[in-house]
Amino acid sequence: MIRILCLLGVWWGAMTAAAVSVQSTSSHNRQEVAEVTYVGLRQGMPHVRAFDALQDKQGYIWFALRDGLARYDGTRAKLFKSTPGDGSPLPDNRIDRIMEDEQGHLLCKVSDCYFRFNTITERFEVLDKQPVKVPPRYEPSAEILQRISRLPEFQQHELDIICEDRQKGYWVNCNRGIYRVV
Repeated sequence: MIRILCLLGVWWGAMTAAAVSVQSTSSHNRQEVAEVTYVGLRQGMPHVRAFDALQDKQGYIWFALRDGLARYDGTRAKLFKSTPGDGSPLPDNRIDRIMEDEQGHLLCKVSDCYFRFNTITERFEVLDKQPVKVPPRYEPSAEILQRISRLPEFQQHELDIICEDRQKGYWVNCNRGIYRVV
C-alpha cells in the first residue's frame, strides 16, 4: 500500500500533495516512522526547488525561490515578487538567501545585494547601506541526513535539507520537489 502511494505521489509530481507515512529500518534494526508531506502547486508553490527556507517568529515557513519569495502557512503558499510597474526595487525575482531581522521582516539576497521584505506592507524595500551579518546556512547533523536519505521517497535522489522548523520538522529539497519530514 505504501509503495503504491509513493508511486502515485511521484507520478502526480508537482500537481498533487502527498502526505504519506512510511517506515524504514534504522541501523539499529528498529522500525522508524516518518511523515513525509509534499508541498507543491496545489498548495500554491510556484517552483519545486527552494534555495533557502526559514520559519519566522509567527510560525510561517518562507522559501527563497527562483521567481520570488513564498510564505507557507501549513496549507497554502503565497508568492511575493516584483512585477513591472509595481515600484519594487528588486533587479530580478531570484532570491538566494533569506534571514529574519529583529523586527520580523525578511532580509532577501538578490543579485549579491540585500533587500528587506516588509512583512506588514508585504512589499520589498531598499535596505539601508548597513552591513548584513549573514548566518551560515542550515546544516543538518549526519544522523538526520542519513535518516532522511534512507526514506523511500528520497532513495536514489539528490536531496538538500534546507531548514528545521520549531516543531522538529525538516524541509527537504529534492529533484521532485519540496517536502516536510517529521
